[in-house]
Amino acid sequence: ARRALDHARALGDRALEAKCGRALGQVLLDVGQPAEAERVLADAAALARAVGVDEARVSATVLRARASLDLRPGDPVAAAVALDRLLPITSPARDPEGFDAMLLAVRARALAFAGDHGRAREALGLARQRATGVSLEMRARALAECCRAALATGEAGQAREVAIVLRSCALEHRLGLSLWEAEAMLAVLDGLPRPDPSPLGIGLPEAFRAYNIAWVGQDPPVDAVIGFIETYKDPRGQKGAFEGIVHF
Repeated sequence: ARRALDHARALGDRALEAKCGRALGQVLLDVGQPAEAERVLADAAALARAVGVDEARVSATVLRARASLDLRPGDPVAAAVALDRLLPITSPARDPEGFDAMLLAVRARALAFAGDHGRAREALGLARQRATGVSLEMRARALAECCRAALATGEAGQAREVAIVLRSCALEHRLGLSLWEAEAMLAVLDGLPRPDPSPLGIGLPEAFRAYNIAWVGQDPPVDAVIGFIETYKDPRGQKGAFEGIVHF
């Protein structure tokens, strides 16, 4: 996502730059970096407004509101900031990516943080309805936000129900980050510690590097090499082919 944004800037295509900035902001939120996401999304929303790319402006604004909630969970001031950002946005007439569900889910969580649980539950119900029939990735992200909103409103039963649906969707379609998020939410609901992200499940380079460092100090009788290891086919050495070997 960073590379795509750099290429868009090099090309001087400001509309593409706005879209790539929005995409990078989404990725940063996915991997738990809301502070940087908020900065990137602020730039993307401003640029999209300047060049008239309405879809990128709306989605970047919605994600920026989510970033403010992630940065300060439960904070009424953060909720007020998020609601202020969402106030001018209505359900889009054209919604090819399914951002309407995310808009409603973020609004529900912000309303819950602000103490308006009645309107939060109403927005949450609409968000769950709109999360069907959208792209797979957006459905998973919207369901995760619905679960966070349900937790914020104290609806533990509904949060568990949504997390189970999210886990099923993630398992079926091999969405590693969404699976980890579903498992983390279910752990919170059960009063257990949040699970550590699995390097195999989510593929974060930092987690995989830590896994390999720990592996060096081990000498097990049964060992395994599992993951996107072989990078020699990619001239940049970045994209790895999957391999799985168990040896004795």
